[in-house]
Amino acid sequence: MRKINLKTLLLSVTISVFIMLILLTFCSLPILVLNDASCGNEIFLEIPSPDNEYVLTVFQRDCGATTRITTHASILRNGVQLKNWAGNVFTINDDFEVASIQIEWVNNNSIIVKHFERTRFLKRIPEYQNFFDVLYIDYEVVND
Repeated sequence: MRKINLKTLLLSVTISVFIMLILLTFCSLPILVLNDASCGNEIFLEIPSPDNEYVLTVFQRDCGATTRITTHASILRNGVQLKNWAGNVFTINDDFEVASIQIEWVNNNSIIVKHFERTRFLKRIPEYQNFFDVLYIDYEVVND
């Protein structure tokens, strides 16, 4: 009977796990990249903050025939282009015209989003934070 060296066994298992992780990473990467590549963003509004440091960009996102068109908003530093990603502030489960929202900057770090009660938010955050600032987002229901 052959004696198995514990160090050799551990090294063999470690290498096998490492190879499986690499394969899993590279096999799933195209799925993640193609997911955003199949979507398109159409900008409807770009609202600069009073100090022009930030822009709130409202856009419609269409990911193809099997998904619903949604309305998104992202806060970006002024001069930064919108990437082909979902919004970082809110997502509404309707197109821009149906969503019927009003947005305004209250001051340099506060935004108010006025919407109907029937507005179906899939995502909405109360604050946006980056390395520099914290921006606050209030949501207010208005009558139809």
